[in-house]
Amino acid sequence: MTLFKATGVIMAGLYFALAPLSTWACDYRLEKFPQECQLQDRYTAVKTGFEKFDVDVEQLATYRALRFIAHYHWNPKKAGIDYLPWFRYDPKPVTWMFWERGVAEAKEVFQGNSLSINDLKRVHREIIDPAIIRKVSLRKGAWPGKIRNRPWQKAPSWKAKCSDWPLSEAEFNLLKNYDLKSVKGKPLVRIKKAKRCKGKTPRGEGVFYKARVVYLKSTSVPANLEKYFADLNKGLALLDEGNSPLSPLEFAADAQRRLISIHPHGDGNGRMARLIQDYITQRYGLPFAPSGRLTEDLTSVTVKYRQIFKQVTFETMSELEKCLVEHQQQKASGDCRAINKNYSNENDKISLKKNQFKKELAKFLQVRNEDLKKYIENNKYIGEISKGKEEDRE
Repeated sequence: MTLFKATGVIMAGLYFALAPLSTWACDYRLEKFPQECQLQDRYTAVKTGFEKFDVDVEQLATYRALRFIAHYHWNPKKAGIDYLPWFRYDPKPVTWMFWERGVAEAKEVFQGNSLSINDLKRVHREIIDPAIIRKVSLRKGAWPGKIRNRPWQKAPSWKAKCSDWPLSEAEFNLLKNYDLKSVKGKPLVRIKKAKRCKGKTPRGEGVFYKARVVYLKSTSVPANLEKYFADLNKGLALLDEGNSPLSPLEFAADAQRRLISIHPHGDGNGRMARLIQDYITQRYGLPFAPSGRLTEDLTSVTVKYRQIFKQVTFETMSELEKCLVEHQQQKASGDCRAINKNYSNENDKISLKKNQFKKELAKFLQVRNEDLKKYIENNKYIGEISKGKEEDRE
């Protein structure tokens, strides 16, 4: 456990020890879930605390980045002053631009008392870059805003290789007997061409397997997606009424895991599942769960993944509280700096990074439509960077 995370866990323990349940004032929907009730109050207090520093909690570097970037691709401490997420995934910074565009669209679309397949399509249309998709076989049904539904659209899959990252015996058995079922009672995820690895693997010695992990066939997607949204809206209604057997975090974990298991799109399924998950947590005044640390959705049974999801979310809450303390002490670390603001230290290197970003953004705007240009100009987060006043430096 890192010092950053360990400190957060200690702070969380003190926080719970010093504050009796009677002091929590969450809304009625969370009253039967003491942990989430406390979490909602803590998150509200942190957001209020950051407002004093004119900082949007959603813009804190690691908190923002791990909604999209895998934790092993994001390490501010190792990277020195390089705390900007735009240069993590190729093509840079276009991939991040479309993620931000999707986040903005989701805030507009994912509202009201229910969600629909059309809502999913609309957000997916904004989060996927058509120029990138052209490189992906249309047999996968990858076009933005489209759902897989044709016999000729090949089901998405991925390989677990002995030479890269094979499946452990437990993971292999779980995927072989996947617990989430389709409307026809068949596993949503299955494995093919499995074979036991010989010798030592990158994961060490032991029993490991190589296999191809395959998702639902395309013609089965529409019916399963309809069932998904029917169950999602029913669950949201029960939560709103205060009658849900699942807490909001448990429900968000289930919703994310089932959507990624259905894999309705040819590309961008992880991003869409994260946005649904974020919608649920924000609907109930809870912090985002850092998807970059939640990599066990396919390799954990439902109950286990709920536990992991809650644990990681509470660790994140403790880290946000630690960040607030750092701002109060005027010693914000790379994890805790707001990525949409100018930094007070290392100005030369930060300016170089921002100017590199502006040059890339200029190229980006030359080939994108007016709607996207308007979005970027009006977006507070991107606008402050793209319109920064630093002098260009070669």
